[in-house]
Amino acid sequence: MKEYLKNKVDLHLHFDGSLPYSVIPKLAEMSGVELDESKMKEIFTVPENCESLVDYLKCFDVPGQLLQTKETLSLAMETLLKELYAQNVLTVEVRFAPQLHKRNGLTGEEIVESVLEGQERALAQCEGMKAGTILCMMVNGETAENMETVELAKKYLGKGVVCLDIAGPEGMIPMMGFKVFFDMAKKLDVPYIIHAGECGSAENVNIALDLGAKRIGHGIAAIKDEAVLKRLVDTQTPIEVCPVSNIDTKAFPEGEVHPAKKLLDAGVCVTINTDNMTVSGTTLDREYEVLMTQCGFTEEDILKVQENGRKASFLK
Repeated sequence: MKEYLKNKVDLHLHFDGSLPYSVIPKLAEMSGVELDESKMKEIFTVPENCESLVDYLKCFDVPGQLLQTKETLSLAMETLLKELYAQNVLTVEVRFAPQLHKRNGLTGEEIVESVLEGQERALAQCEGMKAGTILCMMVNGETAENMETVELAKKYLGKGVVCLDIAGPEGMIPMMGFKVFFDMAKKLDVPYIIHAGECGSAENVNIALDLGAKRIGHGIAAIKDEAVLKRLVDTQTPIEVCPVSNIDTKAFPEGEVHPAKKLLDAGVCVTINTDNMTVSGTTLDREYEVLMTQCGFTEEDILKVQENGRKASFLK
């Protein structure tokens, strides 16, 4: 086995976008959701004619229905981590938004604790694996819900939760509109990541750095702006690049090569991740293959981004 396949790192992995097919029928049964198992790929994986991030996010509708009880949340997280372990992913941070799992009346604490129970059970069975949970605010979320997520991140920080994030359709609301949440996170000593530069805005990467993000979710638009690129290099703020997802969402101009190699060669601290394994039909192995066959990555480059990921992880 090649060295880069032995000890993989995934720092940008969405829980609801990465439900293993092996557990989906059970989750549907537990949730009382009618599911045509012959059409699972059609339901859970993005179509080839996906036009944008907004189009891509439609694939999260059914997963959301399956993750509304303590039992399904816990089982899904346990199963996901065990599947990652079988793929030799030994360092992983899984993110999700607690506010999206309240349809059946669960509290934020119940939701987070259920996910962490699944995480703990998996880690007890997966020797040598390190895993942590990232709690996401939502760009299109309610102010009270987002503030609660900040508070939940503080409450469970060091107890399975590793940091805070903000996700959702980038650009819906100007990034500075969320400064109040990041100011609160700073006050509470909660580290945070910001999704930025996924949908073409280098300025959003700049703003995320201004706001104090410890890592940038995606960040590939920085390649468009020399000043922002230099700032990433100078600060060595890691970016969480997700190549297959970026291809799916048309995050860079059609016909161009994904900018991951240019970013890495420029000196940016690039990490490589899957984003949504089920929605994008991907694994880290596939991400590496795309990078080597389409983007000019060498095996040494893959080992470099893996080491970047281990250093950038909140799991020390």
